[in-house]
Amino acid sequence: MLIISVLQLGNLSQVTSYKYQVTNIKLQISNFKLQIMFKRSIILLTFSFLTFTVGAQISGISGSKMTSICTATVPNKTIEFEPSFEMNRIYGFYEDFGLSYPFADSVYYSSGTGLRFSYGVLENLELGVSLPIDASEFGFGAKYQFPFGENSKFALLAGYDFEIDNSWRSKTIGKNAIKRFGVAFSQNLGEKLSADANFIYSKNSFTGTILSQTWYFASADVGYYVTDGMQFVVSADYLSEDILIRFNNLLSLTPGITVERAENFILVLGMPFTVWGTGMNTKNIGFATALTIMID
Repeated sequence: MLIISVLQLGNLSQVTSYKYQVTNIKLQISNFKLQIMFKRSIILLTFSFLTFTVGAQISGISGSKMTSICTATVPNKTIEFEPSFEMNRIYGFYEDFGLSYPFADSVYYSSGTGLRFSYGVLENLELGVSLPIDASEFGFGAKYQFPFGENSKFALLAGYDFEIDNSWRSKTIGKNAIKRFGVAFSQNLGEKLSADANFIYSKNSFTGTILSQTWYFASADVGYYVTDGMQFVVSADYLSEDILIRFNNLLSLTPGITVERAENFILVLGMPFTVWGTGMNTKNIGFATALTIMID
């Protein structure tokens, strides 16, 4: 009887420990969902400066339109500096099957300011870094353009982002570390018309938890120069996000313009907004601007 009681107590202890672990996991997942709901928008500190997707685009490297990174690199031994600013209005959310709902009694607003520095290491190789103004996150990126093709160009992309200890997520569900790999394609469609497209795979792990995320991101931008130095751009991007065993999807559009009034200065203005989504994604509309300064 004593042996049976000891065995029963041991089994009971294992069951209690298992229930505690399961409860812990559920709390982590619930907290993770809440963080995503209200922190869905981040600034992407490249020339392709804003989408409503977390970890979607590679940080620190240059582009020529809105969301997509182009294949062209910063000229050799040249620095490109870019401050950027974004505002975002979150006014609803998407559920499964693409149904959308407004928030019950509130509309949420967010804003952010960031910096990007890119450097032309070689003729076809660019390295860069980006960070928000509070330096709570750092993003590193690299772009290599293949030296062939005239109207059609290809490039390989890679990046790594991480958070430091004072960031909001590191204090709740662990520090964020994202590895990204992708390809870029640019096509000249005429004297004034061009297009860029990206496909990017990202993998994210939160230190100290079982949580992980995988992103599959695709984007396409079309730009047309209506006058010398002024380009109208329409951008579309799609994100498929795998969180544990759940998939979330988000489709966004970004119309905007780029203005090149001086040789080394480019102003970018865009208005991204979500079109369709599923899962834990929020409905957003925003405004973003960036000023690209090239230093020889």
